[in-house]
Amino acid sequence: MSADVKTYYPYINGRAWQSDGQPLREVTNPYTGQLIAHARLATAADIEAALASAEAAQKSWGKTLASELGD
Repeated sequence: MSADVKTYYPYINGRAWQSDGQPLREVTNPYTGQLIAHARLATAADIEAALASAEAAQKSWGKTLASELGD
């Protein structure tokens, strides 16, 4: 793996979620075929955590005025 190839993780609750033991997916430039990044795959548990986080966040976002959302 090249030193300049970054690894990206799913973002859950505002942070990179690093599941242990999950495979990395190679991300390539479709034109050149060059490896440009790695992406960590999410598990079913990761998806559940993301849904729970979104549901909790929606409660406060639902009370936020539209004029405040851009701040």
